[in-house]
Amino acid sequence: MDQKKIDVTISYDAKNDVLYCSFGEPREAYSVESEDGVFIRRNPDDDTTVGVTVVDFQKKFLEHPDKSLSFPLSAGLLLHSSQY
Repeated sequence: MDQKKIDVTISYDAKNDVLYCSFGEPREAYSVESEDGVFIRRNPDDDTTVGVTVVDFQKKFLEHPDKSLSFPLSAGLLLHSSQY
């Protein structure tokens, strides 16, 4: 089975404690808050997931390493991360 590869770009704004994760080329998107301070960015044309923004990243994940975040990706894969 031929699988599409997706470039993932991750950046962290330490001053504001915000983690940005983009899937593929940057593009216009709208955001849906999936849980407090976690925003899933979606392509308005086809509703695919194109990124994630996590506000208060350290507070949410580094201080609670057992916490995880799951959501569907545009390629039909599932991103599940519990190690930040």
